[in-house]
Amino acid sequence: MGKKARPKRNRTEAELSDPVMNSTSNSDTSVNADCQKTNAENIIKILEMVQSINLNMETLKQSVFEIQNDLGTVKSRVMVLENKSNATDNEIATVKSEFLTLQSIVKAQSQLIKKCNEEMNVVVSQSLVDENRDKLHNLLFWGLNDVPLNEAASRVSEVIVAGLSLPPDKLPPFTVVHCSKNFVKIRVDSVQARFLILSNAKKLKGKEFGVYKSVFISDDVSPRVRVLRKELLGLRKRLADKGVECWVPPTLPPSISVKKDNRVIKVPWYNAKSLLDS
Repeated sequence: MGKKARPKRNRTEAELSDPVMNSTSNSDTSVNADCQKTNAENIIKILEMVQSINLNMETLKQSVFEIQNDLGTVKSRVMVLENKSNATDNEIATVKSEFLTLQSIVKAQSQLIKKCNEEMNVVVSQSLVDENRDKLHNLLFWGLNDVPLNEAASRVSEVIVAGLSLPPDKLPPFTVVHCSKNFVKIRVDSVQARFLILSNAKKLKGKEFGVYKSVFISDDVSPRVRVLRKELLGLRKRLADKGVECWVPPTLPPSISVKKDNRVIKVPWYNAKSLLDS
């Protein structure tokens, strides 16, 4: 008699279910429900959601790893059965069917992991915007070291008018927020004024203002944004070495802009490394 066919193991509904989709839905509902709360509370809840998504992703990755191990076992069985002259066609068909089922599950799980990554990046990006919302009108004037508070406004005005070549009547209204050892922080009256100053900041290169040398301007952002911007600037240099015209705009969430075929493409921070492969 031929070898008795091994019964096909049926996977339970729980094994084939998606453990992430309900989490994502609940997370989005939570974010929408709490959108009127303070920025600090929003950030805490968003980070909790990121942690939850990370846990779900680890579960999915472990599931994929186990299934891939199963695939290797099934492949070995198929090869053995095909080499045995006494293997029945029904058993081979059953094993191949199981192999195709497992392949389908792996593909579905991989797609879920990719979707989780995308959703997590969107959530993290929103958290970066939220934690910097109260800094959108701030600018830092580096190099104005130890400027007395009563002189800070006139020094900043000098840098804007003389250093940025802006007419005095185009000087945006601002207030000095803070003076430190290394910089002066100001607050302008609009986001447009902030972009006007930042877009002309490169004109300061090589200019001196009395005892103040190497003055430069940056926007006021959180440490997480500074780290991401630093990584994007390093990527911009690598792309520029390859002849790609690109720059890192002072926008949130962080991104890199690439000019291609007379079009400007804005690539978010979490997809920026893919530019090296294109």
